[in-house]
Amino acid sequence: MKRNDDPDQQAVYYAEHVAFEDTLFETPLHSDDFMKLADRLFTHDWWERHNVPVPIIEPTTGRDTSSYAWLHNTRPEKDPVIRIAPMHINPWILAHEAAHVAQYHFYKLRHYGITESHGREFRATYLSVAEIVMGKEAADRLRVAFGRHVPVRPEHALGKPGSIMCVPRAKPEHDPAGLGIYPMWRLEQHQAEMKKLQQPVITPGRINGAIAL
Repeated sequence: MKRNDDPDQQAVYYAEHVAFEDTLFETPLHSDDFMKLADRLFTHDWWERHNVPVPIIEPTTGRDTSSYAWLHNTRPEKDPVIRIAPMHINPWILAHEAAHVAQYHFYKLRHYGITESHGREFRATYLSVAEIVMGKEAADRLRVAFGRHVPVRPEHALGKPGSIMCVPRAKPEHDPAGLGIYPMWRLEQHQAEMKKLQQPVITPGRINGAIAL
């Protein structure tokens, strides 16, 4: 019988679908806007203050069927890579894949041993990243979905030796309203568009004299 090294994977996928499907966070973005949002995340105080590696973002290859994060565990000097599938260019997937990068920063293999890709360490990290990207309300919705749809296994209830829930949360003063960088970015875009619409239209006056053709 083959051992499952990531038993919570499908439950996590289901929980986040429950939390984010048909919401603002599933809205497809233009690739340029997606990269701008990623830049805001990776230059956020939380990311920089905790020295989380900044990943390289690439499109998936023809062999890939889904998005994923690739970390060079044997060569830590190399930058992690996030590969995003065309149907996944949205804020929810950015938060998910970025959380994998942060997970293996906070739970380094040399200290914690092998951690499951979608286990409790990932979920704790994902909740912090989700709050930064999508806001407190979205993170709370994800937390509830995890509680309802991800089973609590006995080894999780008892705790694994050396495994400590050490993921920090973002400082509230950087986002007092708990909106998240994506909703704030959308608000800025909307305000910029409204400002353009409010600018007076200047109609060129009639010019007397000959016109060169």
